[in-house]
Amino acid sequence: MVLDPKRIDWDKLKSEILGQEHFIDKYGDCCKEISLGRLPHINPSGKYYARFGRPGRDSVSPGSYGPYMKFEKWPPTENIITREEMQKDYEWMTSLKQQAEKHGLYVRPSDNDDRDIRVGMIVKRRWES
Repeated sequence: MVLDPKRIDWDKLKSEILGQEHFIDKYGDCCKEISLGRLPHINPSGKYYARFGRPGRDSVSPGSYGPYMKFEKWPPTENIITREEMQKDYEWMTSLKQQAEKHGLYVRPSDNDDRDIRVGMIVKRRWES
């Protein structure tokens, strides 16, 4: 299922975010956020690749650590992405970020897993009292 950024009920999403516990981010701002979903399940290509986060160890040749790799055959055909799919994913992510910003929210990958997309808001800036 592709998540259409223009069809998200941003006001409902914002109220769900406000109901979450706050945390202090790495910049010292007080934030609240929730998971929007996992990239392979919400983006147009249905694939996850290094462009959305840090390079995955599965996207490089196995080398001498071959047994460590998850895939039995190389290259992993389910992760091959075309230029057209990359363009659609880029446009989708740009639209998602723009729609979020219109509603005072931000979009980012999770600290723990780049495939998990978080949407949140800054409740209080570090310099505000």
